[in-house]
Amino acid sequence: MPDNPFLARHDQAQLQERRLDLFLGQLPIMLFSLVGGVFADRMDRRKMLLYSQYIQMVCAFLLAALFATHAVKVWHILTLSFMVGVGQSFGGPAYSALLPTPSPVRPGGRLPLHAHRGFRPKT
Repeated sequence: MPDNPFLARHDQAQLQERRLDLFLGQLPIMLFSLVGGVFADRMDRRKMLLYSQYIQMVCAFLLAALFATHAVKVWHILTLSFMVGVGQSFGGPAYSALLPTPSPVRPGGRLPLHAHRGFRPKT
């Protein structure tokens, strides 16, 4: 049994805390993804992606330090989940904007010749 009573509980309160944690992790994504998309269009996408990864990394290390020192509280987890969600809401649009289009369609609706090379039978 863990030393931390938060980790040992398996009751209705813990279930509600888990739901709240999931909600607070997704809330910034729902609220700030459009804003993150605007920033991804106007700023350097690589730097924006790095900053969002830094935010998530700091939150992960902070949570690990709180667990290592047995000082973690529920509000720590909820706050860090929200901050990770904020990082993801800005990193997601920047990441999707960095991905190149896998097979560009030429004018007239035809694919480039190299797109069909993988489908030829080997002779």
